[in-house]
Amino acid sequence: AKYPNTDTTGLMIAVGKNITTANGLFIRGDLSYTDYKSVSITSTGGSKVKADVESMAATVSIVKSLNDFPNFSIFSIVEGGMVIIWHPNC
Repeated sequence: AKYPNTDTTGLMIAVGKNITTANGLFIRGDLSYTDYKSVSITSTGGSKVKADVESMAATVSIVKSLNDFPNFSIFSIVEGGMVIIWHPNC
């Protein structure tokens, strides 16, 4: 049996913070949540598969000597290919 290709859309919300310490350490942390619309497909043999995917993630990055980057907070929403990023210190 073969399954057809399918597409889905979803929503991603993330918030994060960048910090540069006095000794040149660059620390970035963020939390994100993604929720895709559910999809259902049927194979050529009549079997059905349904998926409803969502995920949460937390990341922390620590880098030395990135003094060229300013401190800023990021808020982004991704839906249907549109990205909104907010930099309050710009």
